[in-house]
Amino acid sequence: MDRAAFYDAIRDDINLTNQNVVGFDKHLDYIEERGIRLDKAAYGLATSSWETALTLHPIREYGSDKYLRSKKYWPYVGRGLIQVTWKENYIKAAKLLGLPSDIFVDDPAKLLEWDYALPLLFKGMEVGLYTGKDLDDYLDGVDESDAEDLREFSNARRIVNGTDKQVTIGKRALVFERGLKAAGYPWDGVDAPSPTPAPPPPVKPEPSEPAADGWLVRLFRWLFW
Repeated sequence: MDRAAFYDAIRDDINLTNQNVVGFDKHLDYIEERGIRLDKAAYGLATSSWETALTLHPIREYGSDKYLRSKKYWPYVGRGLIQVTWKENYIKAAKLLGLPSDIFVDDPAKLLEWDYALPLLFKGMEVGLYTGKDLDDYLDGVDESDAEDLREFSNARRIVNGTDKQVTIGKRALVFERGLKAAGYPWDGVDAPSPTPAPPPPVKPEPSEPAADGWLVRLFRWLFW
């Protein structure tokens, strides 16, 4: 992927700072390494940019400790790139990553580590971890008009948080979709598979041995041998 082309394509719409470029690069590394489909990659970037106040770094929910302690879900306040909240979701997040179920409950700050935050962003939306809705419920994997893609991206907000700021986030996804295309990222997210080798030509059977001698030959042999 041409990172310079990606940033050139989005800089008119996204305020790029040294901090969020580092964050973008982390996301793009993850997307490339796993071959995430382009529309899903774009929506993941848009969600992360919104949930992290455009820092593109794992953060804790904004607010003082006093304010956050007033939340019903304290101490399991929003953390990560997609702001996981509530104890039960901390447990689900651990199970999704194949980790001990209490790892984030016992140490919530672990959700701020890149090794956990990135897969929870992309895998979490892929499997419907947050609301039961997943990416395939809204994104069809077809490169269509901006209007249609915006409709799909906007509806996809239901994967995370109902319809909150759905159009704003959808428009960001369009920007990131444009950036990924400009960078040469393949739509399917993976290189085209190698052509399937042609099957070998059928083996022609070896000529069979001549049939057993006919009756005339047998008679000739009986008379003269």
